[in-house]
Amino acid sequence: MRYSHAQSTRRRCAQTLMSPLRGGDDDGPTLMTSTALPKEAPQAEKKNSPLLPSGVPLWAWGLIGVATLGFLFTTLRAPRDRMAERARATGQPRLKRVANNTRGRKVAVIQQESFANAVAIVKPAVVSIMATLDNGAPNANGVPQNAAPTQMGSGFFLDHTGFLLTNYHVIAGAVDIRVTRFDKLHQHLYAADVVFQDPHLDLAVLKVQSQTQLPTVLFGSSNQLLVGDWVMAIGSPFGLDQSVTAGIVSAKRQSLLINGTEYTGLLQTDASVNPGNSGGPLVNIKGEVVGINSAIAASPDLTADIGFAIPVQKITPILDREGIPYFKKVR
Repeated sequence: MRYSHAQSTRRRCAQTLMSPLRGGDDDGPTLMTSTALPKEAPQAEKKNSPLLPSGVPLWAWGLIGVATLGFLFTTLRAPRDRMAERARATGQPRLKRVANNTRGRKVAVIQQESFANAVAIVKPAVVSIMATLDNGAPNANGVPQNAAPTQMGSGFFLDHTGFLLTNYHVIAGAVDIRVTRFDKLHQHLYAADVVFQDPHLDLAVLKVQSQTQLPTVLFGSSNQLLVGDWVMAIGSPFGLDQSVTAGIVSAKRQSLLINGTEYTGLLQTDASVNPGNSGGPLVNIKGEVVGINSAIAASPDLTADIGFAIPVQKITPILDREGIPYFKKVR
């Protein structure tokens, strides 16, 4: 299996895989018999049923039966409704019973609420990064011989003054770096300078100049993450800005060898991470950044998403040492 950084080129590409479920033209199955129905026998002389009191019409007994079934259904359903109302009142996740395929047994599945609140907290601070690389020596007329190559990635603001974090491999070899911030109505383009870079940790800090206060993220604790916890990846995969994917923490403290450099202590997630996601935040369900998306597993036979992120507990000591401001949750 090959591991690579999750950065992208200038060219955008997207592929949609669809597997429509299409029914037949009929409204539903029709049950038919393969034999002819027998002819009706001659009606015998009508007599009162020995099981029904004389004088009470049969339709009246039918109404009594329907009323009894309705009462039983309401009685059995009431406790479940009260549990659902109690869960909504206390903010607890709702439980849904679903049948599996093993002899009709039941399993309880937690029905998660939307991740929209967590995304709304972090998304305004997530940016797209375009790095223009050195295109080599110019020709005799001083004109570059080839168009300058570019590479794309993601990042996020650490504080309100314009410091932002990304991966080193996103801006490695760049002669020009442009950062795009998004709000509800506009895109804001900034020129960025590199203020810190570490190839061995695959981290870089950029600085942009802005006349307005910039949105920022809040660091959570990657140490408190558990395998199985929900996480989200936000970034610009394939140049598709402000994209969000969700998954779980698949493993912790993973080690990878990428282009001869070993990276240790990584978070593994099955949240979809693609080229262009590099440098974007990995976010927990509370809207706190717990890592920076950095690498993906690549294999022709790979059928599942496997992404890797640098945990924030490896990042904050570097920021502290370099005197770079950031926000973290006070515990």
